[in-house]
Amino acid sequence: MDGSIDRYKARLVAKGYAQQQGIDYTETYAPVAKFTSIRTILTIGAIYDLEIHQMDVRTAFLNGDIEEEIYMTLPEGVEAPPDLPDAVCKLLRSLYGLKQSPRMWNKKIDDFLLSKGYRRLDADHSVYIRRTGNTLAIIAIYVDDLLLVADATTMPTLKRELSERFSMTDCGEIHHFLGLQVQRDRNARKITLDQTHFVDQVLSRFGMVDCKPVSTPLDASTQLKHTAEGEEVKEDENKTTREVYSKNNVDSTLYRQIIGSLMFLTIGTRPDISAAVGIVSQFAENPSQAHFSAAKRILRYLRGTREYKLHLGHDPKGLVDDNPAPDNRNQLNLIGFSDASWGNDLHTRKSTTGYVFYLSGGLISWSSKRQSTVALSSTEAEYMALTHTTKEAVWLRTLTELGFEQVTTTLYEDNQSSIALAKNPVHHARTKHIDIQYHFIREKINSSDVELVYLPTEDMVADALTKPLPRPKFERLVGMMGLYA
Repeated sequence: MDGSIDRYKARLVAKGYAQQQGIDYTETYAPVAKFTSIRTILTIGAIYDLEIHQMDVRTAFLNGDIEEEIYMTLPEGVEAPPDLPDAVCKLLRSLYGLKQSPRMWNKKIDDFLLSKGYRRLDADHSVYIRRTGNTLAIIAIYVDDLLLVADATTMPTLKRELSERFSMTDCGEIHHFLGLQVQRDRNARKITLDQTHFVDQVLSRFGMVDCKPVSTPLDASTQLKHTAEGEEVKEDENKTTREVYSKNNVDSTLYRQIIGSLMFLTIGTRPDISAAVGIVSQFAENPSQAHFSAAKRILRYLRGTREYKLHLGHDPKGLVDDNPAPDNRNQLNLIGFSDASWGNDLHTRKSTTGYVFYLSGGLISWSSKRQSTVALSSTEAEYMALTHTTKEAVWLRTLTELGFEQVTTTLYEDNQSSIALAKNPVHHARTKHIDIQYHFIREKINSSDVELVYLPTEDMVADALTKPLPRPKFERLVGMMGLYA
């Protein structure tokens, strides 16, 4: 859990790179639980005061059955019999290194759980649920790591069933899962998630341990541009922020390594850097010195906020005055915030969509994404963002599969015109060019799945996921996300 080495392991790994599709394997895909699903399950466990444990499958891939006929050369250290100098191994089970091993393992545990009365969620094929009377058991699978949520009387039975079928390691109550540090306060019915250890690893890897911290991931006045190979863009003396794009060679591989490390943080526990990472990741193909400096600024921000934790299962600081999170924490309430930054991409003039979703006051889902088409107005950009947010709301509302009924999901929006457009198709001549897919939100409003509510821009928490913001507003919105030390 603290990053120290517990033990060393050795494995026999097949040379999967020599396999040929259609001969040695056909399908390889195996689903894993989404991080949003994991945060949702942890929130449910915290609110309902359920037991939350984890188990690990030992040598999981060796449990899979092979459907193809595969032969393997003898591994080093194994000598062929004298009478069979050209002997090879015929594989009877899947082996680490084979392309189909993840799928075969997933199929094996899927068949087992279904035989035990579990039901696989349509929304996430790596989450299983079993209700028997008043008892509840939830299993989330991420390859060989299992997250178990159940009441105190059901948990021992659940573990025993798994241990009888597979060789399991019981890790007890959850503390460290998929690189996330998990701390629980059962009295307050809340859980905190953080990646402090991973942040330290990233800072150490890229030589930023002793860097000077900054208060925001990107400067609000920074405007990054694309540069052609070897091109030099002269500094604009009229700009308030010094921007230098030089011919100096930047290690693009190192740049991409930084971006990849930051992306893992954004999907785990750090929505505060989502907008900044989305911006700098656009220049991974041909980064300049300015782009590299922007990426390092995000690392400097992480240096000052390395101990930030994402708080689940309780009301975050500074949410809107009419607190949409229910006073009774035994009731699940899903709300969302949607925002867009119109035409903020200087290269394509496309807008950026940002949304966040809270489950009973704890942040479980977020996104910062450039829109696929150019919006002709701020209303259109906000309308397209609302559609993107509504699709996530519909997916999250499948909590009904877990046995929790949902009331209408409230979506907060800071643009009055886009709300009017979604509720009533007025001004047809001004909106007939909008792609039909973005009118999906009207259907969901009519079916009462979602309800749009106006929220002033200063309280729009999703604004932090659309563009760089000045320090005071950024820090306030991050606090509203429930992200603090």
